[in-house]
Amino acid sequence: MRTRSLLTTLLACAASLGAQEGTNWVALQGAYVKQQDSSHLKDGAGLGLGLGRWFTDRWGAELGVLGAELKPDPSGDKRYETNPSLSALFNFRPGATDWIPYLRAGLGASYQPKPILGSDGDWRALYLAGLGVQFFPGERLVSSVELRAQRIGTDTPFRTEWLALAGCGYRWGGGRVLPPPPPPPAPEPAPARDPVKAEPVAPPPPPPPPPAPVEEAAKPVPPPPPQKIVLDEA
Repeated sequence: MRTRSLLTTLLACAASLGAQEGTNWVALQGAYVKQQDSSHLKDGAGLGLGLGRWFTDRWGAELGVLGAELKPDPSGDKRYETNPSLSALFNFRPGATDWIPYLRAGLGASYQPKPILGSDGDWRALYLAGLGVQFFPGERLVSSVELRAQRIGTDTPFRTEWLALAGCGYRWGGGRVLPPPPPPPAPEPAPARDPVKAEPVAPPPPPPPPPAPVEEAAKPVPPPPPQKIVLDEA
């Protein structure tokens, strides 16, 4: 029985440790983009698509593209930047089957439309880092939230963008959420022992009869005292 319980525990641990390895996903992402180091651009929204994979329980990668609106301040026509990138992911919670906190670091390129960079559009280097959480609301569903910072350009003028992202998509592969292992079987009850037949016990002997009362011997009656005879004097 102890061997069976130990085997069940080891199988559960092995299934848990392989919960992320081999998982693939594709997800649609929405973003709020806050501009920094730029006095002539307003904050805007963005939309992206990501394709990723967990190669091990610790390491994964994601290839993504994000388009964000650029709104000149105080006035001007709205433009859109395009940011393709490749990121490495580090899992802080290997073996988890419900949610995964991760760290992102990556490189890419950013297309800046005119007139953001002069008269013609141009590509600039893109560096990004982020911290997020990936959730598994269903057997084939994946969702995520993330805070990300990205720097566009290596020399002046460069620009930093802060992004808050939320995504939802489909996942497949070897890392689907496994149901919790069943509890170990209850130990089998010990076989009941045959009751020991009690030997008949002889009843106790009856108590002895009480002793017969002892009759006292009759005491002799003493004779009466002699009577005195009184003669009348004439």
